[in-house]
Order: sequence, then C-alpha cells, then structure tokens
Amino acid sequence: LPKYRGASPVQWALLDGEEKTGITIFELNEKMDEGDILVQEEVNVFPDENAADLEARLAQKGADFLIKAIAQIDKLRHRKQDHSQATYAPKIRKEDGKIDWTKNSLYIERRVRAFTPWPSAYAFLKDIRIKIHKGRKIEKEAPPGFSAGKISGIKKEGIEVCCGEGSIYLIESLQPENRKRMDAYAFSLGAEIKPGDIFA
Repeated sequence: LPKYRGASPVQWALLDGEEKTGITIFELNEKMDEGDILVQEEVNVFPDENAADLEARLAQKGADFLIKAIAQIDKLRHRKQDHSQATYAPKIRKEDGKIDWTKNSLYIERRVRAFTPWPSAYAFLKDIRIKIHKGRKIEKEAPPGFSAGKISGIKKEGIEVCCGEGSIYLIESLQPENRKRMDAYAFSLGAEIKPGDIFA
C-alpha cells in the first residue's frame, strides 16, 4: 500500500508487470485499504511466477511477518499513507480471462500468469474452449501474412501463436474443456492441430 488497493492486488501486480510487490500490516478504518501503515516488507516477483504461486508465497511470508509485528505492536509507529500514490485493483471477472490475440505477446504472457488458477486465460480452437495454463513470449517475429491468433509453428516446446505487433506467444501447457491439463505439444498431436489453424 498505497498501491493496489482493492480485491485483486496480486493479479493486478502481475498484469502490470511489477517486479516487486509486498506485505503491509495496517490499521483498518472506514475506507478501503486506507488505514495507517504499521509495517511493510518488500517481496520480489519471480519472472515465471503465476498468481497462485505468488499468493502462496505471500501468505507464508505474511503469516510470519504478522507474528513478528504482534510481538512488537506497542513499539510500532503509525505512518499515514500517501494517497496521491494510490492505485486500485478491482475485482477480476470471469470474462477477463478471454485472450485478445491482437495484443502483444508480453501482454498475453502477463494475463496468463495473473489469471492462473482463476479465472484462467482461455481461447477457442476448433470450437473447443482451451485454458492456457503456462506459456511465454518468445523473441521471434510472426511470418508475413499471419494474423493475430493464427498458429505459426508447432514444436516440442509448444504451440507458437501470432499476436499483435508481429509478436509470438508460445503455449507450453493447456487444458481443453472437460479434460485434464496437458502438454501443448501432446495436445497438438492428438487434436491434429497444424500451422494456420486459428485461436479465437
């Protein structure tokens, strides 16, 4: 605090590409997340970390941090928040998970990380809803004539999908509707996916 006040601070930190987040113990007042700060601790965000991973790490660190804070509660100095620096983290909705392939691959990478496990980033391929669990942007340009959402390549590392600004996103792990999570390459073989097929 005062950054990311609201219901979904972890998800929004990942969406914004933050390299650091933190834990804040503060006094409650009548306004949302605006009370005086008692103690704070900065926490690094790992490059491939998703929301579930980061939340679990923050929960563990937060529990330990709270115990230490309670032990010295009478000595803690209250510090007013700088409200001019406040940002907000509104509640994530299920429909926010729909991937817009016209955005660049970094934008999509951040959304996949932020929306795992819920609401899950997803797209449609051959009328099948596909959850994207893991992937990454790669330093490669889309082939000429390949529009956003079109599969440009398939290899053992995963499925390459064209995105906005001529960028490429590599899907590494996915989950077709009503099936278990699986390796993207294995899915491509079983579903007979080929370059030129389009994610919508």
